[in-house]
Amino acid sequence: MVSLGPVLAYGGWALAPLMAWVALAAGLEGRAGRYLALLALYSGFALVTWAALARSEGPAVAPAAVAIGWAGVAAVSSALFAFGLWAGRHGR
Repeated sequence: MVSLGPVLAYGGWALAPLMAWVALAAGLEGRAGRYLALLALYSGFALVTWAALARSEGPAVAPAAVAIGWAGVAAVSSALFAFGLWAGRHGR
């Protein structure tokens, strides 16, 4: 049986640019709720991916890679949200 863990992991990494774009857009519009909701969805997706990788035998992607990727996406998107918030308040 083929595990969905690696597919989910690669899909999650592919979502990183979308997270960054939405974080910047939400910051420019001053919508913290939109950004926090998306970050919560992405965090849930990362948790499901980590669980799928942890259950599979000999995963092609280490479960720690999902946690490191999640932390990177959260840090970069939070920084972009903060920058967008600042830019939105100071005339872009």
